[in-house]
Amino acid sequence: MTEPLSVVASVGTYHHPFDRFVDWLEPWADAQEAAVVFQHGSTRPLARADNRTMMAPDELLEHYRRADVVVLQGGAGGVMDARRAGRIPIVVPRVPVDDEVVDDHQVVLSRRLAEMGLVHVAESREQLHRLLDEVAAGTLRTRSEELQPTAGVLEATRLLGDLPEARRDAEGRTRLGVPRSTRAPAGEEFLAARAQRRRSGVVRAVADAVRQGLVGYLLTFATALALAVHFGLDGDVGRAVMAGVGAWLVYSWLAQPAAERASSLTPVVRLLGVVGAAVVAGLLLGVQSTPDLRRGLLAVLAAALVFVGYGVAHRVVRRRTPTVLVGEERRVRRLTDQWAGRHDVDVVASCVWRGDAESVPLGSPGSLSRIVPDVMATVYRQRARSVVIASDHALTTPALRHLAWALQRADVECLVLADMEDHVEYMRPRMVADQLALTMRPPNEHLVSVAVKSVVDRTAALLGLVVLSPVMLVVALAVRLTSAGPVIFRQERTGRDGTPFTMLKFRTMVVDAEERLDELVVRNEGAGPLFKLDDDPRVTSVGRVLRRTSLDELPQLVNVLLGHMSLVGPRPALPRETAQYSQWVWRRLHVRPGLTGLWQVSGRSQLSWEESIRLDLQYVNTWSLRLDARILLRTVRAVLVRDGAL
Repeated sequence: MTEPLSVVASVGTYHHPFDRFVDWLEPWADAQEAAVVFQHGSTRPLARADNRTMMAPDELLEHYRRADVVVLQGGAGGVMDARRAGRIPIVVPRVPVDDEVVDDHQVVLSRRLAEMGLVHVAESREQLHRLLDEVAAGTLRTRSEELQPTAGVLEATRLLGDLPEARRDAEGRTRLGVPRSTRAPAGEEFLAARAQRRRSGVVRAVADAVRQGLVGYLLTFATALALAVHFGLDGDVGRAVMAGVGAWLVYSWLAQPAAERASSLTPVVRLLGVVGAAVVAGLLLGVQSTPDLRRGLLAVLAAALVFVGYGVAHRVVRRRTPTVLVGEERRVRRLTDQWAGRHDVDVVASCVWRGDAESVPLGSPGSLSRIVPDVMATVYRQRARSVVIASDHALTTPALRHLAWALQRADVECLVLADMEDHVEYMRPRMVADQLALTMRPPNEHLVSVAVKSVVDRTAALLGLVVLSPVMLVVALAVRLTSAGPVIFRQERTGRDGTPFTMLKFRTMVVDAEERLDELVVRNEGAGPLFKLDDDPRVTSVGRVLRRTSLDELPQLVNVLLGHMSLVGPRPALPRETAQYSQWVWRRLHVRPGLTGLWQVSGRSQLSWEESIRLDLQYVNTWSLRLDARILLRTVRAVLVRDGAL
């Protein structure tokens, strides 16, 4: 019986996913019943194969030596390993199909290596199957007596810098013949593509100006002109008003980045500063106030008000910024899910690489420098107004500078997210000598903020107890009359810095609820140390109503008044939960627990344990009086719509 053909196939770790490699190889391997060892660094596994994620170099070389044929996807790195094993591999480069943007250098390199007799190249499914059939028939040479692997490959790699670059034609197919030296920068490619739109240059310029807020600038100037005419300011004051407003608008247009012209309120702040300084100077110099001066000042302030109104309206109408996410695949996917429900960001596309490709040498497949053209093409196709790079390593990559320059030419904002993994939300940029640094100073470190928060908490709690006392009396009677036991449920919770306190709630369960907990643990639907059961049999009929309306938590206003809790903060945890906290999670106890919090208004019981902890830590790191006010307003909505309530 003939032994099945043995094949070792490998896809590099740092390549973009290339499932087409699997799609091409899999049907042939199935039809021939070949014995395949597949190292799939960044694709799906191969059916009925010995799939390996990543093998040690010596193990991989041993597989190469024993196999009948080696099939690789990619460039020179895998070829060098195959040559060390004395093999002539079949290489499948990343061939673009339709409108794909891929690394065409692999096509050029593979063809040059094939000319040197170092590899066989398969640029299509048919070519791959034909070469494998020749291996099975014994007519294709797959072994080499030359075991000096690096010389030829390194020479071919060196020559790649002088090779004509593989480019895509109008149909997206690979073609050769454009010298590397004439390649336009990515930003120029973007601008050239944008210039091919079927609109005249004047129409395009006007459209871009309207998108950048030209209408608001014209309305502002028209307002000042109309008021000047209405007030009869036809003398020096009128001319000064119109010249001043016109100069202010022209300067603001030129001084603001294109992405901020329509919505930034910085020009109004500058104008008010100048007007305020002029008024103070006039008072000090004894300038006589006249009706024309007052009317001129009114015209200027009215124009500023129109500018503010248009900027706010533009933020509301175009609040969802079309955004392209760039970075390592796992981070981009997580950030896309996190931003899915936001009203200010619209993720329209992403450009990703796999694994830890940020740490590979500059220019290696998967690094930022290799996907800059992808980013610019995606920005053009999706008409994005913002590019967000979710990679810390991008800050040290020279390609970031070139991408930022290209995006600047295209009037697209470029942002880099820092430290996404550890949720350190209180980093702020700061200049140290001539270097940019990120300070770790939290925004809530001032004692004044802490004192104001404490005063606001206790004052609001006292007023709440007085105003809501009739409601609390009705709830207390309902609890007393419908089930046996006390009206108030007391339970020990963990407070700030781990200090225990007794939390008060209206009783929503039967009296022996704690004793029955052990028999319900096996039905726990919560993640982590949090116990959650949607259909908890211990909850009374009145208790279900109280929980859905959050009225059971009103007695916690007493805890707020006593300083055990705050109106806004992380959920007060049970001691058995905090006993399982890691040092990372323990930080949520650095502030007082709250009657409501960020996780309560972001899904409440519908959130996973990890997500609720992340939100609690985000609040601890970024709390402010403004954030507290926003959470309190969102709490009213969450209670009214019963958002995630049990």
